[in-house]
Amino acid sequence: ATIVMIDGIPSPSLSTTNPDLLPSGSYIGPLAAAPSSIVSMTLGSQTRARGGPFATLNGALTEDCTVIYLPAGSCTMGPIHLLHLATNTTTTTTTSNTTATLSVPRLLVVLDEGASAEVIEEFAPIAIDDNSRTSPVVVDYFTNSVAEIELDDGASLRHGYVQMEGPSTCHTRTTLVAQGANSRYELSEASLGGTLSRHDLNIEQLGSETQTVMKNFLLAGNNQLQDLHSKLRMNHPRGEANQVHKCIVTSATGRGVFDGNVKVEKLAQKT
Repeated sequence: ATIVMIDGIPSPSLSTTNPDLLPSGSYIGPLAAAPSSIVSMTLGSQTRARGGPFATLNGALTEDCTVIYLPAGSCTMGPIHLLHLATNTTTTTTTSNTTATLSVPRLLVVLDEGASAEVIEEFAPIAIDDNSRTSPVVVDYFTNSVAEIELDDGASLRHGYVQMEGPSTCHTRTTLVAQGANSRYELSEASLGGTLSRHDLNIEQLGSETQTVMKNFLLAGNNQLQDLHSKLRMNHPRGEANQVHKCIVTSATGRGVFDGNVKVEKLAQKT
């Protein structure tokens, strides 16, 4: 399945979903046709409990939400590709009255007990200008995305996040994950684009023998800021965590920021 979003709005004409390759009872699509029982229990719950200001702003302004739901014991035949395309990334100006275009895409992933899937999110401009970043770039496009991920007991999700925004873009991202017992969440992130990019990653292990893998790669060039803030809370026995963060800064005007926090509670024995 490939779901295309233009400036934060789903484009059904550009999206393709083959029902024959999806498990029975699953759903991939916009919020309006999503299972109401799943949406009412999960949508916005993690944002209200642990979301920061960027997630709150997204919830106030977003017009739609892409929902991915898999029933118990099911799995997808291949990766689900979410392609976020921005149209207003080629205009640069030095005037003081420039206004920025705002995009607020939102994603909700719910995997029932024992379900497994692979989801790849890609953020890219439709066209990229030839700006060499030798001087500060005026930001005229702001992407503020949110992903809420609910994994039931024994569920498994491989999550790819690729950020290749245009040079005049400010990109903020909030990823909120709740993991049930024996579940596995694996994130692979590559953040390369944008003038200013920030990712707030917040994960909670809600059961024993839970596995969390975070692999992040950031590349900062001229006048770029790549920023990652991660939080992992472990409160149950025999949990596992594996985090690898790499950032390369290729210019004296580039900046890389990493703020990582792992909280191991008293009950998380044999972590």
